Amino acid sequence: MRIASVPIYGHIAASKEAAWDDYEEAQYHKLRFYSERGRGTVIPPVGELRHVNDQMDTQALLIGTVDDVARGLQAYRGKGLTHLSFGLSTYVPDPVKKRRSMEVFAKELLPEMKTW
Repeated sequence: MRIASVPIYGHIAASKEAAWDDYEEAQYHKLRFYSERGRGTVIPPVGELRHVNDQMDTQALLIGTVDDVARGLQAYRGKGLTHLSFGLSTYVPDPVKKRRSMEVFAKELLPEMKTW
């Protein structure tokens, strides 16, 4: 059994901008929490974080449209994984947006991923 050992988080919305609008503030608070407890990383404020998050030493973060998230997940295809830990919409506070993201993932991405 091969399991992806990196924490992968993501959120799906109608546009990349909308996905970041849903996710950014919670991502900021999560990163700030860990920074204050030892990492010491300077965390850009909400509004700027979405533009530099990929350059920071953080977990894999797949934020955007269903196509954006699908492209990000392709990195794990063909790796012989039997399990993949993916925290979908973990930090999105709005339950309606969280559920919508999960439904899109289940309908549009999961069937393809099952064939890997």
